[in-house]
Amino acid sequence: MTICVAVKVHDCLVFAADSALSVVEGGETVNVYAHGNKVFNLVKGLPVCAMFCGMGNIGHSSISSLAKEL
Repeated sequence: MTICVAVKVHDCLVFAADSALSVVEGGETVNVYAHGNKVFNLVKGLPVCAMFCGMGNIGHSSISSLAKEL
């Protein structure tokens, strides 16, 4: 389960998410990473970010690296 939250305040939006990532193969949990990056900047130095929940990768590439390449 993933918790992603966005809160609108006067000057900006605040994004937050938990950091645990689970690797599941064949319905069985294979590994749990305690410090995943579910919220990330798309362009360094710009206030453009994204967050994800669900599958954290496609093949061997993480969602954050695929989004940055796109």
